[in-house]
Amino acid sequence: MEPSIPTMPAVPRDPMTDVPTFVSDTPLHRARPLSISLPDYEILDEIGRGGMGVVYKARQRNLNRLVALKVILAGPYASEQERGRFKLEAEAAARLRHPNIVQVYDVGEHGGFAYIAFELVEGVNLRHLMAGRPLSPREAAAIAAAVARAIHHAHDNGIIHRDLKPGNVLVTGDRGQGTGNSKSGGLHSSPPPASCPLSLKVTDFGLAKELDSDSSLTLTGMACGTPNYMSPEQVRGSKHGIDARTDVYGLGAILFELLTGHPPFAGVEPTRIMDSILKTDPPRVRTQRPDAPRDLEVIAAKCLEKDPTRRYQTAAAVADDLERHLAGLAVTARAVGGVERGWRWCRRNPWAAAVLVVTSAGFATTAALAARLAHAEGIERGAHAEADRQRVAAETARDRLGEALDDAKAARARADELKDAAVAKTALAKAEQRRAEENLRLARSVLRNAKDEFSNQPLFRDPASKELRAVLLRNTRSFVRQVAASGDNDPALLEELCDLAVWVGYMEYLNGNLPTAAAEYHAAAAIARRWVEADPADHIAALKLADALTNAGRAEFGSGQAATAEGRFRDAIKLIDGVIARHSRHEAAYHQALTARAPLTAVLRDAGRVPEAVASGRLSLDRAYDLAHRFGLSTVAAAHIAEAHLMLAADLTKVNQRDAAECHLLESIDLFDRAGTGEENRTPNRKDATDARLALAGLYAARGRPDMAHETFLRAAALARAAGGEPADALKVARVEAAHGEALRRAGQYKAAEPLFDRAIRAGDILMRLPAEAPRARELWARAAAGRAHLYNATGRHTEAIAEWERLAKEDPDPDNRVGHAMFVHQSQVFAGDWRAAATGAAKLDAGERPGWYWMDLARLWCRVAVAASEDSVLNPAERIAQAEDFTRRAVKCLERAKGMEFFKNARMAKMLETDPDYAIVRTRFCPRD
Repeated sequence: MEPSIPTMPAVPRDPMTDVPTFVSDTPLHRARPLSISLPDYEILDEIGRGGMGVVYKARQRNLNRLVALKVILAGPYASEQERGRFKLEAEAAARLRHPNIVQVYDVGEHGGFAYIAFELVEGVNLRHLMAGRPLSPREAAAIAAAVARAIHHAHDNGIIHRDLKPGNVLVTGDRGQGTGNSKSGGLHSSPPPASCPLSLKVTDFGLAKELDSDSSLTLTGMACGTPNYMSPEQVRGSKHGIDARTDVYGLGAILFELLTGHPPFAGVEPTRIMDSILKTDPPRVRTQRPDAPRDLEVIAAKCLEKDPTRRYQTAAAVADDLERHLAGLAVTARAVGGVERGWRWCRRNPWAAAVLVVTSAGFATTAALAARLAHAEGIERGAHAEADRQRVAAETARDRLGEALDDAKAARARADELKDAAVAKTALAKAEQRRAEENLRLARSVLRNAKDEFSNQPLFRDPASKELRAVLLRNTRSFVRQVAASGDNDPALLEELCDLAVWVGYMEYLNGNLPTAAAEYHAAAAIARRWVEADPADHIAALKLADALTNAGRAEFGSGQAATAEGRFRDAIKLIDGVIARHSRHEAAYHQALTARAPLTAVLRDAGRVPEAVASGRLSLDRAYDLAHRFGLSTVAAAHIAEAHLMLAADLTKVNQRDAAECHLLESIDLFDRAGTGEENRTPNRKDATDARLALAGLYAARGRPDMAHETFLRAAALARAAGGEPADALKVARVEAAHGEALRRAGQYKAAEPLFDRAIRAGDILMRLPAEAPRARELWARAAAGRAHLYNATGRHTEAIAEWERLAKEDPDPDNRVGHAMFVHQSQVFAGDWRAAATGAAKLDAGERPGWYWMDLARLWCRVAVAASEDSVLNPAERIAQAEDFTRRAVKCLERAKGMEFFKNARMAKMLETDPDYAIVRTRFCPRD
């Protein structure tokens, strides 16, 4: 007897699929139910049906639970292929146990009707949830990540889904319940990941395939799947090309639709859709939705690559990148790489591509014409010389041999002919010269336009554009050197050559070649110096020379040549001060003076010449206020004043003038905040405001004001996150969190400090993979890891501390720090109760030429080992005394080494030795004072 089926509300049919899912694809017209009766199940209602099966809502009698019961539609008359696909779906789904995959409860056959009992998921699918409208980028990324994790679980268990689409992802939860298409009832499944706002279930493994199987229930050459979401290899009907990367393509199609509201290839004619999949690149997400994050566009594009080898190779890799995006970190995917990216960019910018071609052609033409001009000038000079010789010979012959007058006249005629030929060749040479000058003018214009065009493109500064910059470097450097060698001192030409040489240095800097960049900036300075010598009164020439010297100094400072860099900065400042003395209303000179003095102050600070750095910082502050007084407090002037306050505060802190430093920091923050509201330099001001708050927070922490420090750290982190999504911004966030964690650790708030250290270390590990950020990221990682290692020791987790110190002793970029980390390994061993391992390690430490702090720290380690040995109950009393005596003598020897280096003439070090309890065991044997 057929069960009574209540009327259900019709759900709109998905136009892009004919494979039903349990609730979301209920057909518009109710088909007549199958006349079946299964002994273990009470059929309550029909949920939906498709070409192969019908799905009922049923009650499993023996367990008294609701299930979704899928029954093969043809029953006893089903073909072997239909039964095979039905069996494969059951086996595939039954093999999987994941919170985001519909679970199989039971499989069986009765009366010729094969059936599968699934968990009942009452809700809608993703397509009905969207209703043709895109989701928010964050929600779309979270949903796609959850689906990717589920599909990776299937792949790990040897199953490829092959029919991923929004219609095969069921949704329950608050949003799913609110669509109007779901019935009342709860969710009978595990909760979703915390990052996903909805409860998701991947279903319908009817087209599933085993990864290690060569057989398939799909005929060879037959495409299987839903056309709008099929991968190119599915469209081609490839049998052996179907693997996990096919599902990666489906994940990309789902992410694209979640972001745009429609699949990447839409339409109603399957043949046209499949033809587009094979021949047409999918549209970019941001052309359909401009506010979508670029990272999500890149992830979707990488999934939708036509060549499987260019896609993500696993669904887990897709989920990893989506979760990195949700965490605010850089993703691993890139739109294209290296040369291809530059090529595609040139195709979108044909004028810029033409610039490159004309640059090379212009240079080659200019060189050839210059050679021809030189040849013509040589011919002219030779012709003139020959004419003069012939004329002299004729005149001599006329004077000496009157009878040879006819011969002399003939010679004179010949000389005139040669002269005429020389004049003609001179005219030709001048024409060639004009053409050469025109080509030179064209080449100069092309290179100038190329510099302006490329320098204004954000992609030009991207690490992936390194090869494109290398092409421009070769052409531009060769042009500059060839033209500069001509000796032409035309001011306009020298200005352009100087600008191009500076640009070459900038490109070398972007490519990470600091010594080469410094050499190119020096070449620019040499050209500018020729300009200054040719026209000493031209203040623009002096400022160009100062700019080249400043850039050279920056590159030299970055490559470790601090003393040389200091000379460059001082020369630049002297030049700029001379311009200001002659042109007191030249605003650009004031800005340039501040730009040159800031790195000079940094050099002095780095060399430990703090009083000189303070004096230089005060001069910068005076010059910045002078700029505002003369030309008004513009946004840029306010930023200069704020930066000068910030740098001066840093140096005042080093000389223990903390009250003054705090005042300067507060003034800096106020000015940065005001400058950041304008349109000029908005992002740099925000980043500098972050640095100012970070410095102020550290000052508050050092002065015992933890509440104010905590609030200021939080504000600095918020500003750093708001600055943008570049790797440098992520690095700044991590710097703030590491400093915040260190302040909390020193205040004994270990529970609050640990997650901050963890996040900073994770960010450092990721950013160390980027060449441009690697050095700063490695320093950040080392500081955060050292703070966390101290925290481990403070909370009794000495084994974890030992592991952390051992990694730091191998990987910290500062060699002096690595020595200190090795000592902390052995101190942590003492804390862990293994003083023997600590003593063995301490005896192996390098005892070469070391500074005083090294010997004092090594003495502390021996003191701690001595105390631990004297308290070891395993040793008998005589052994304890002997061991403690040996280690104490070692500590005293270390202190004697430090004293011999006059280390204890520093009163603070002497007082530490006399008051620190770690050194109590040696105080009766060693006196730091004379």
